Amino acid sequence: MLINEDYTTPSASFIETTNHFQDPTTTEQPTELGWKMYSLEEKNMKTKLHVYFLKTCLEEEIIPKGLNIDLLSTTGKDDEVFQNKWMDTLRHCWKLLAKCLVEHYGRQLAQNVTLIADTLESLEKIEDFKERDKL
Repeated sequence: MLINEDYTTPSASFIETTNHFQDPTTTEQPTELGWKMYSLEEKNMKTKLHVYFLKTCLEEEIIPKGLNIDLLSTTGKDDEVFQNKWMDTLRHCWKLLAKCLVEHYGRQLAQNVTLIADTLESLEKIEDFKERDKL
């Protein structure tokens, strides 16, 4: 399953979702409109999972693989104080990056909730939108 990069972090790329709620006895497939709605809901769920993952990493002081920064300085190679401060800064900057991502995903979730509600309202007005599409 391909995951849209707009909704993932390198550290959480292992997360995938499947539709566990689809009735296996139903042979009727959702319309294109239904799939669009499902896609919006799935992206929203992935975003929630990424936020949860990053918040857990922050709470547990675990550096996610995608936020581990290994950047050597070409300045002050002989200055142990500088090198220690440089490395300490790198060890702590992942927290700021993770918080930045959580804020971004939080704003994205708020937008998605509005978009999903607006889309569902619009789709219900369309004649081709079937009851099976809501499932």
